[in-house]
Amino acid sequence: MFAAKKAAARVHSQRAFGGWDAAASFLVLAQDDQLLAYGTPDAKARLLRRMHEWVDLGMPSAASFTVRVYPVDQVVDPRPHEWLVRRTESQFLCSLDATPESYGSAGGEMRQT
Repeated sequence: MFAAKKAAARVHSQRAFGGWDAAASFLVLAQDDQLLAYGTPDAKARLLRRMHEWVDLGMPSAASFTVRVYPVDQVVDPRPHEWLVRRTESQFLCSLDATPESYGSAGGEMRQT
């Protein structure tokens, strides 16, 4: 028998963002200058489309959104530049102002569809 030294605890922190779709079994992460796709090739293409949409909209920040809340059983039909986020008891309809100039600086959260 032999004894091995315990490895020193490492604190390793990395920042990334991306998307996970459990139903389609894919994960895409953007970190630094890399785009990592796990699952189907469509995962990477989907994230790139969303990033291009965000840039084309003027890179709006979270402060650029207006949010309206509806009961989960109410029919809500999002229009262009509106995104519906469904939760157990409520629905959140997020929309952007009409002009990209009002969006502010980059660095906001990406929208969820």
